[in-house]
Amino acid sequence: MIVKGIRFLHDHDFVPVRKTETSGVLGRSLLPDGMSNVKVTLTRVSPKGKFTLHRDDYHHVIYIIKGEGEVILDNATFGLGPGALVEIPAGVTHGYQNTSDEVLEMIVMNIPAS
Repeated sequence: MIVKGIRFLHDHDFVPVRKTETSGVLGRSLLPDGMSNVKVTLTRVSPKGKFTLHRDDYHHVIYIIKGEGEVILDNATFGLGPGALVEIPAGVTHGYQNTSDEVLEMIVMNIPAS
C-alpha cells in the first residue's frame, strides 16, 4: 500500500544485492512490498564494484543517474553514463561494473517475462 508522504533515503536503507554474484552493489526497493510484480530498485555500485555475468528469467530496464561504468550484453561491452537506458530481455547473459572512482547510481526495474 502506498502511504502519502515523503521519505528520504539514507545509507543504512541500502542492503547488499545478490551477495554471491556481486561486489560492492547495494540496493533499496522503491515500491512498497506486494504493490506490484515489477521490482524497482535504487542501486548504488561502489567504485570498482560489479555484478558478474548471469542470466535471469525476467527483463531488466536500467536507467543510469550518475557515475560511469560498463554493461556486458551477451558478448558485447557498452559504456554507461548519466542518462543511459539499458534494456535487457529475459534470458540474455549480462553483467555490469563501475569503472570510475565515484559511486555508480541507477534505477533498476525487474519486469516479469510473462
